[in-house]
Amino acid sequence: MVISAVNGNSGSIYAVTTEGKVIQLSNGSWSELNDEFNKELRVKRISCCSTTLWAICGDHQVHLRLESEIPIRIREESYENQRWNPLDGFSNKLLPTDRPCYSSQDGLTDRDLKRVNLPSTAWVWDDQWHLELLHEGQHLEAEGWMYSVDFPRAYSAAKAWNSCVRRRKWVRNRRYNGLRTWVSLSPIVLNDMMEPFIDIATGGSEIPGAVAGFVAVWAVTINGLLLYREGVNLLTCPDGSNWRKIETPQGCEPCQVSVGPQGVVWILAWNGQLLTRNGITWNCETGVSWYEVPPPFKGISFNHISVGPTSSWAVSRDNEVWLRKGIDSSILGSSWTAMIGQMNLVFTGSDSQVCGLLIQDQKLYLRTGIKNEESGGRSWKMLKTEDVTFVWLAFDGKGFVQRLDDCADSYWVEPWRGQILEKLRQRHSQWQDKFADYSTAAETTDWIKNGRALLNNRWVNLGLRCCSQEPLLDVEDLRLLAVEITAIRRTENLGLVIHYLLNPPIKLLFASEEEVEDWAAHLTKVTRTSRQSTGIFAESVWALSDMGDPFVHETRVEKEDKDVPCQIEMTSDASANLSSLFIHDTPDGFYRGCGITISGIVPANACRFSVNLQCGPKIHPQEVYTAKRDIALHINPRFDTSPGSVEVVRNSYSNNMWDIEEKAGEFDLQPGDRFTMSIICQKQQYLVKINDATFTFSYRLSPFSVTHFVVKGDVNLFDVSYSIPKTGIPSHALWTQLGGHFRHVESSSGGVVWALGQDGTCWIHTGFHGGGFFKGVFGGSSHGIHPLSDEGHVNLYENQRWNPVAGFSARGLPTDRPSWSDITGLHAYNKENMSLPNRNWNWVSEWLVDYHPPDGADREGWQYATDYPSRYHTYKGSFDYVRRKRWQRKCRYTSTGPWFQFGLTKLLDISMQVDHSGRPDEPLLLWAIAANGSILRRVGVTVIKPQGESWEAVLGEHAFQSLSIGVDGRVWAITSLGAPALRHRVTLANPDGVAWLLMDRPEGNPTLRQISAGDIQVWAVDSQDRLYRRKDIVSILPEGTSWELIDEHVLHVSVGKHDQVWAVLDLKNNEPKVKERGSICIRRGITASCPGGTGWEFVIGGGWSFVCNRGHDIPY
Repeated sequence: MVISAVNGNSGSIYAVTTEGKVIQLSNGSWSELNDEFNKELRVKRISCCSTTLWAICGDHQVHLRLESEIPIRIREESYENQRWNPLDGFSNKLLPTDRPCYSSQDGLTDRDLKRVNLPSTAWVWDDQWHLELLHEGQHLEAEGWMYSVDFPRAYSAAKAWNSCVRRRKWVRNRRYNGLRTWVSLSPIVLNDMMEPFIDIATGGSEIPGAVAGFVAVWAVTINGLLLYREGVNLLTCPDGSNWRKIETPQGCEPCQVSVGPQGVVWILAWNGQLLTRNGITWNCETGVSWYEVPPPFKGISFNHISVGPTSSWAVSRDNEVWLRKGIDSSILGSSWTAMIGQMNLVFTGSDSQVCGLLIQDQKLYLRTGIKNEESGGRSWKMLKTEDVTFVWLAFDGKGFVQRLDDCADSYWVEPWRGQILEKLRQRHSQWQDKFADYSTAAETTDWIKNGRALLNNRWVNLGLRCCSQEPLLDVEDLRLLAVEITAIRRTENLGLVIHYLLNPPIKLLFASEEEVEDWAAHLTKVTRTSRQSTGIFAESVWALSDMGDPFVHETRVEKEDKDVPCQIEMTSDASANLSSLFIHDTPDGFYRGCGITISGIVPANACRFSVNLQCGPKIHPQEVYTAKRDIALHINPRFDTSPGSVEVVRNSYSNNMWDIEEKAGEFDLQPGDRFTMSIICQKQQYLVKINDATFTFSYRLSPFSVTHFVVKGDVNLFDVSYSIPKTGIPSHALWTQLGGHFRHVESSSGGVVWALGQDGTCWIHTGFHGGGFFKGVFGGSSHGIHPLSDEGHVNLYENQRWNPVAGFSARGLPTDRPSWSDITGLHAYNKENMSLPNRNWNWVSEWLVDYHPPDGADREGWQYATDYPSRYHTYKGSFDYVRRKRWQRKCRYTSTGPWFQFGLTKLLDISMQVDHSGRPDEPLLLWAIAANGSILRRVGVTVIKPQGESWEAVLGEHAFQSLSIGVDGRVWAITSLGAPALRHRVTLANPDGVAWLLMDRPEGNPTLRQISAGDIQVWAVDSQDRLYRRKDIVSILPEGTSWELIDEHVLHVSVGKHDQVWAVLDLKNNEPKVKERGSICIRRGITASCPGGTGWEFVIGGGWSFVCNRGHDIPY
C-alpha cells in the first residue's frame, strides 16, 4: 500500500466514483460507505467537516450523513406554572403579567406540550413527557412541585407559608436517527427540480468564538443561488433548520463555493471570476459584503477552487495549479504562486494537506512537504487507487496522512530538487562505504556527561560518571547513585526535577530547553540501565505530571526472595492457661509472593495452638487475648477433639464473628512431634503446608490488611522467617516517562492502556517505551512509536473595576488582582509574556475573546460580580462592581510516543473493569463518557484487540462527567450536576445493565467530581478536594448506605484491585512528607474493621496531577 494512515481527528479521505458510490480511505485501504436504507442512492459531489458528510446526490438535492458513534439526544423541557389563590388553591389561573402555563425556564417562551414538535423527519421521540423529580441534586416528591414566593425567584422543594407560586418540570428526549445513513434535507421549493443543487461546501469549525459543534454549510443551485444552512451544530442539530439565500453581485452568479476552517468563503462565478465574503464572525455567520479576488494575470479564468486554513488552491481552465497565500491574515490573500504540474481538481483539508485529481489518467495525488514556512509543499506523490475512477474528493485532513511509502513515485518534482537529492544520495553512498570498517566514536552506553545548571538560584556543576561499575551523579556536594533515582520530571521554565530515595527532590534550571531534554533523556537511560528495567507494562501504575507527561511505575515480582529472620521471643501467660505467645509485624505488608515459615515442636501435653494472620492496629501482648481484631487466616491444630488424631481448623474472623470452618484433609502431626509450617500468599488464596500435608484457603479478607503474624498456644518455636518478594517498596520503584501529552490514563491487568488527550482524543498504548525527546534511550528502535498531537487553550483574564468617574476600567483597588491575570488572580500575566510550557507546543491562533465561558457572558464577553473573588454571571446587576473577560489562545502539541490514535469520538472519561483476569481472549468491559456527557460502551475489547470493534450507546436521561467500573458489572458514575449514580448487573448477556440508580450526595450536599471503584471500596472526590468513601456496600445492597468523609486536600483518587487506594494529594500540614502539591501516596491500614484506613504512605513528591492503579496487581 502506498500510504499508511491512522484515523485522525477528522477521519479519512472520501471519494466519489463514477458509479456514484462514496468510498473511504482508512488505514491504508479503500472501503465503500454502505447504507442499508439507501442502496440505490448515487452521489455526485461531497463535502466533509469533522464527522459529517454533506452530499449532492442523483436527485440534485442535499443529503447528510453523520459518521459518528455518539448518539445525539436532546432534552426538551417545559415548566408547568401555577399560582395560589384563596378559592382554588394552586391552579393554572395565572395573573395577566405572569408567564404562560407551560413555558421555558425563564418564562419568556410558550412551551405547550402539544406544540413541541420534532425539528425534522430525522428525529424520533425516545419517550413520553414525564416529570423530572430531581432539583439541584435533591429528590422531589412524586408530583415534582417546586415552590417560590413569586416569578421569578429561587425555588425549593419544601412549601413555605409564603409560597404563592409553584412549578414543575416536564421533560422528553428526542434522538437523531440519522447516524451512518444518508438523510435527505427538505428542498427549498415545493418542486425540487425547479432549483436543483450543483455544489456544496462545509467548514467554519474553527471560527474564533464559535460555539462547540458549529459547522458552516454553503450550497449553490443551478440558477446561481447561493444558500447558507442555518442552525447546523454537530452536537445539537446536525441537519440545521432552514436555507437562507445570500445575495451575490450582479453578473457573478456562483457555480462553486468553498469554505475554510476559519469560515473564509470563496465563490467561483460562471465567468471564472473569484469572490470572497467579508465580515464573517461567530455572531455574523454569513458576512456582510463581497470582495473580488484579483487573478494572477489578466485574462486567467478559474475552473475550481479550494480554501484551506492559510492558503487557497485554484485550478485554471487550462488545468494549471495556482496557490494563493496569506488568507489567514487577509480574506483576499497576499499573492499567487504557480505550482509545477497540471490537475483537474484540487482539494484541501483543515490541516493544509492537499490532494489533486487528474481525471485523464485516473490518478490521485497528494502534495507532500507542506509546512507553515512552505505552504506550497514540494512535490506530488501518487496514491494507489486500486483501479477506481474518481470524480470528486473530500477530506478534512487534520492529522490524517502520517507517512508516505518510500517507493511511491514522485510526480512533477521541481527539477532543481531532484538534482540536489540525487547528489546527496551519491555522496552518502560514497562516505558510507569509506567508513564501513570503522567503529563508532562512542558507545551508546557511555555514562560520562558534564554540564551546569541553576540550583537554589546559583550555578552549580553537574557530573555523571562511572564509579565501581555504577553510574554516579554529582550535583555540587551531593552524590547519588543512579539506582537511587526514582523519577526524572520536566517542569516549566526550563526546569528538571530529580526525585530520589527518601529525600526532597533536586530542582535544577538550565539555560536552554535542549539541555533539559538532553539531561532528562540521559539520566533516564542510565537509571533504567542500572536498575535493569524490563519495561513490562501489565500490572503497572500510571501517572501524569502536572505538564501532562505520562509516567509508568515500573514494578515487577521476581522469583528471587529475601528472607527476614525473626528473633524468637516466647512469652507465657498463666492466667490464660497458655504456654506461649509470639507476635511479629509483617514488614511492608503481606501480599502476593510473601511467605512465612515456622518450625517448632508440639509439647507432649499439648491441647491446641493457633497461627493467625491478624489485621488492625498494633497489638500489645497484654491485649492479644481480649482485643477484637480481624483475622485473615486462622490455622488451629487441635489435639483434644479425639484421642490419637489431629484436626486442623482453618477459618477467618471479621465483624466480631467467626466464619465457616474448613476441616478437610488428613495431617500426620501428634504431640511431641517436630513440624515445619509455611504460608504463601498467592493470587487468590493462601497455600499452607504442614510437613508433607498441603491445603489452600481462599481469601475472605484482603491479604493487604494483614499487619501482624501471631502464634499462640501449646507450641515451642525454633525458627520463624518472613519471605518478601523482590518488588521493593512503592517509594523505591522507578517512574519512567514516555512520549505523549494526556489528561487521563486508564489501564487493566492484562496490559490494555487507553489515554485521553486534552482535546478528548483517544490513544492506545502500543506496549513500547520511548518517543518524545527519548531518541535512542530505549534501544534506539522506533518500533511502536507514532506521531501524536494534542490541542488546548491558554486562558488569560482581563479584570476591571467600576468607579464613579471612569466607569469600568483597569484601575482597581490596591488589594485587587492585576488587570491581566490567571483565573485565580494571584499571578500577573499579559498577552506578550504568556509563554508555552516547552517547544513541543506551538501557537495556532491569536488571542481571541471567549464569548462562551462557564456561567455565560454578555455580547462583549464580560462577566460580572459583586467583588473579587465571587461567582460571575452574564449581565450587570445593581451591585456589580467588578467584571472580567476571558481571552483564549489555541495551541497545539506535536511529538511522538508509543501510542496510536484511535477513532473519531471525543471522550471526557473512560474506565475498564477492575476484576479482569488478564486472559488474552476474555472480553474486557470498557465504558466511556462522550463529550456531550452521554455514556458509551466499547464492544469487542480484549488484551489482543485493545481497540475493540465499535461503540454502543447506553441510553439514559442524565449527562455524566466521571465513571468507574467495579466488580460484578457495577458501574459507578458522577452526573454533570455532581450527584453519584450506580448501574449494576452489567454482564455479557445484558451489556447495558439495569437503569441508573441516583443516590444522595454526602452530608452538606457537596458537588462530586470524580469517582473510583475497586473490589468493594468506592471512593469519590468533590469540588472542594474532599475525599469520601461509600459505606456498607454488600452484595445484597450494592449501592451502600451513605458517604463517609475520609480526608481533605485530595486532588485525585484511584482504587484498584484488592481495594488498594492511591491518591494525588495537595499540600498537607499533618503529613510530614507531603510538602508539595501533587504528591502521590497510598492509603494504609485498610481492613474490614477499619475500611477507611489509618493514614497515607508517601510514594513520590509533588508535581503530579493524576494516578491510575486500576491494572496494578502487584501488591505493596
